[in-house]
Amino acid sequence: MKRVGDSSAVFLTRRWMRTAVLRRSAVLLAAAFAAATLTMVAVASLAVTPDQQREMEFGAFTRTTFSEVQVGDVDPGFLTQVQRQVSERVGGEVHLAIQSTLLRPDSFEKSFIQGPIAPVRFVQDGELSKAFPDRYSIDGGGGRWPSRPFDVVVSAQLRDKLPDPSRFTVMSGRATFRVVGVVEDAYDKRGDLIVAAPGTWESIQAPDPRRVYEPVSASVQVWWTDPSDAEVVNAVNAVMPPLPRSLGNRLDYLRDNTTTRAEVTPDGRRGPFGTGDLVASYLPLVMVIVLASAVSVALPRWQQRAVANTLTRIGVRRRLVIRTQAVAAATVAAVSAAIGVGVGLVGAIGLRSTVLPEVADQQLSPLSVPWGTIAGLFVLCELLVLAGTTALALSRATPGSQHPRNRPARAWPRRAVIVAVVVWALLVADQKKVQTAYLVGAAAVLIAPDVLRLAIRIWGQRSPLAFVTARLMRSDLPRLAVSAVMTAACVAIPICIGTQLSSKIASDASFTYGYVPPGQMWVENNGGPGDVAAVAAIVSRAPGVPAPMPMWELRSGPADRSSNAFFTNEPDQGEFTNGTIMVIQSPGDLDRLLPGQLPDEAEAVLDGGGVLDFTGAGGAQQFVVVGADGSQRLTPTITTMKVPVNRQYTTSFGGVILRSTAERLDLPITSGPTKYLYADVSSGSISAAVDAVVAGGYDSEFVLYAVTPPPPDLPTSGYVFLACLITAVVVLQLTVVRHQADRLRSYSTRLVALGVTPRWIRSLLLRQSATLVLVGVLVGLTAGVLGVVVASANFAVVDIPVLPVTLAIIGVVALSAIATISASHRLNPRRPR
Repeated sequence: MKRVGDSSAVFLTRRWMRTAVLRRSAVLLAAAFAAATLTMVAVASLAVTPDQQREMEFGAFTRTTFSEVQVGDVDPGFLTQVQRQVSERVGGEVHLAIQSTLLRPDSFEKSFIQGPIAPVRFVQDGELSKAFPDRYSIDGGGGRWPSRPFDVVVSAQLRDKLPDPSRFTVMSGRATFRVVGVVEDAYDKRGDLIVAAPGTWESIQAPDPRRVYEPVSASVQVWWTDPSDAEVVNAVNAVMPPLPRSLGNRLDYLRDNTTTRAEVTPDGRRGPFGTGDLVASYLPLVMVIVLASAVSVALPRWQQRAVANTLTRIGVRRRLVIRTQAVAAATVAAVSAAIGVGVGLVGAIGLRSTVLPEVADQQLSPLSVPWGTIAGLFVLCELLVLAGTTALALSRATPGSQHPRNRPARAWPRRAVIVAVVVWALLVADQKKVQTAYLVGAAAVLIAPDVLRLAIRIWGQRSPLAFVTARLMRSDLPRLAVSAVMTAACVAIPICIGTQLSSKIASDASFTYGYVPPGQMWVENNGGPGDVAAVAAIVSRAPGVPAPMPMWELRSGPADRSSNAFFTNEPDQGEFTNGTIMVIQSPGDLDRLLPGQLPDEAEAVLDGGGVLDFTGAGGAQQFVVVGADGSQRLTPTITTMKVPVNRQYTTSFGGVILRSTAERLDLPITSGPTKYLYADVSSGSISAAVDAVVAGGYDSEFVLYAVTPPPPDLPTSGYVFLACLITAVVVLQLTVVRHQADRLRSYSTRLVALGVTPRWIRSLLLRQSATLVLVGVLVGLTAGVLGVVVASANFAVVDIPVLPVTLAIIGVVALSAIATISASHRLNPRRPR
C-alpha cells in the first residue's frame, strides 16, 4: 500500500507540475529572481571592493606615510634625492611622490563655494605606472609620460575643459604646464588629474608671502614594503627640511600618519541586505520576491481547489492531495528561482561587458554574486509558497462560498501587521535608515484588498452593469486583491526609490552655495600675511568698481597667537559661537551690502552702542574675550537686534558692531581691515579687477565673487539600482496583467450563455480592469507618500520626482489597458458551423 501511495503521489505531483497555471507561476518567479540577481550584481559591480581600495592607496606596496611641504621649501631634484638617500639608508625599495589639490588651472572656475567640490589632483611621480600598475596608464592617442619639469599629462576630462589643450597656467600665472599626453585613472575615470614630471614642484618659484592668498602646500607621500616603519620614518625625517615651529615636529607627523595595507577595512556593502545606504539596501528586492511569491500562489488557487475537491470526492486522501500540491508548487518555485538566478547572472555579465563600463566612474569590481542574499530570498520564497499552497489546499471552499457573507473574517492578521509596522516606523524605528521607509510603504500597500472591497461595495449598486461587474469581482476577490497589491507596489516602489534619489540631489544642492552673494565682491586673504590693503587699492582702480566698505575683525593679531572676541550663545552658560564679528566704521555702509534686509531701527541700534545678531540665538548677546593664553572675560549685556540676512552673511559672519563700540568695550580689533566688501559690482568689473590683481603679481583668489555651484551628483549605482528595480516591477506587473486578461476571457463563456452581447461583456471587462488599476494606483500613491514621509528624516529637502512617478503610473495603466483590450478582442463567441 505504501508503494502504491508513493507512486500515486509522484504521479499526481508530476501531473500538477505540468499544468499551464503553474507554468505561469514559474515564469513569474523566474522573472522576479532574475531581476533581483541582475540588480544586486550590477550595483555591486559599481562599488569599490576592499582589495581595490588597497590597490588605490598602496599600489605595489604595503605601508605609507606622508608629510607636508610648501612651494619653495625644497630645491630641484629634491624628490629623487630623498628617494635615493632613504633607499640607501633602509636597504629596501622606497617610493616617493608629491601630491596636492591646490594647483587648479587658472582657467577653471574658482572654488568660492560652500559645499563639496571636485578637486583637481596634482601628482608628481616619475614612476607612477610602476608603483600603481593596475591604476594609471597613458591613453593610446600618441601621448607619453612627462620627462622634463613642467611637462604634464592630464585626464581627458581636465583636457576637455582647458581653453588651450596643449598648455595651461596655475598659481595665477606663476607656473605654466605643457600637456604631453592624456593619463587614465582606472579608479577615477571622470576626475580632474595632473601628473607632472620629476622636478616640477621643486622648480616652482616661491612667491612673496604678501602676494599669496594662502600657501600652496603638498604632501610628500612615501610607500614601502620590507623595511620597518621606524627605519623609513627616521630616514625620511633625516633628509627632509624641518617643519615650521608652529606645526610641530616632522618626525611625530610622519609616525602619526603611517598606515598599512591591512588597515583598509571592508566597506560592508556585501552584507545580507546592504549597508542601509541610499543605494545599498536590497529591501525593495525582498518586497518584489514576496509579491511574486504571493501572486504565484494566488494564480492557481481555483484550479488547485477544484482538483483537490474532486480527488477527495473520488476517495483520494486529503493529506496526499495537500502533500502533492505543496511539493509540486515548491518544486516549481525552486526550479524557477534557479533558472531566474541563472538568467539574472547572464544578464549581469552582459551588462558588465557592455553598458556598465561606459557609465561607471571607476573600474568595475570583480564579478561577485551575493549568494547569501540569494539564498535568503530563495528560502523566503519557498516558505511563502509552501505555506500559501498548504493553506489553500486545506480549505475546502468553492467559488460560491467565497462571497463576503459566507467567508470568515481573515483580514485581521494583515491589518494588525499594517498597524504594527506603521506605528513601529513612526515612533520606534530609526528613521535615518532607508529600510524603515520601505517597510512603511510595504505595510501601506497591504491595505489594497480592503480598498478594493470598499470600491466594489460602493460602485456595485449604481447600474446593472456595475452590479454584474461587482458580482464577478466578488467571486474572484482573493486573486484580484493580490493583483491590486502588485499594482500598488509597482507605483509605490518607484516613488520611494525615486524620491530618495531626487531628495539626495536637492539636499546636497541646498547645502552648496557661493561664499559671496551675487553682485558683490570681497577682497580678503585666508588669515595669512597676504597684503589685503594693496590688493584692495588695485581693485579700486579697476573700471566700474565702486568704493568698498572696509571691515575689521575682533582679533588682536595673527590667528595663531591672538586674543579673540565672540558672541555668547547662552549668556548664563558662557558658551560662545565662533562666527566672525564684522567691525565697521559707519552703519550706512551696511545698507549697500544688505539692501532691504535691515530693519529701519538697525542704524539706531548700532549708533546707540548695540549689535546686530545674525546667529539666530535667543536673548541679548554678550562678548566673551578669549586671550592667547586661554583666559576668558565677559562684557556686559549689549542691546541686541536679531537680523535675518542671506546665507552668505550668516555663514561668514556672526553679526555687526561699530568700531567705536568695540573700542569702548575694550575688545581686541585687528590693526587694519581684513576685508573690503564691494556692492553692486557688474561681472565685467569683477573680471577687470581680477585681471588687474593678477597683473600686479597677486593671487587671483584675493578677489572673491559669486560662483554658481555645480549641480550635485550621485553615484551611478543609484541610477542603475532605480532602473533595474523599475524594470523588475514592470515585468511582474505585465505577468499579472496577462493572467488577468486570461481570467477576463474565461467569463465570456458563462455570460454569452446567459444571452449577454460581446459589447456588454467588453464593458464588464473594462470596468473590472479600471477598478483594479484605479485602486492600485491610489493605494500605491498613498504607500509611496507614507514612505516619503518617513524617508524625509534623511534629507534637508524632500523632492518627489515627477517623471519617475508619472512613468510608473502610465506604465501600469498602459499595460493594463493593452492586456484588457487584447482580451476583449477575443471575446466574440465562436458560432457553430
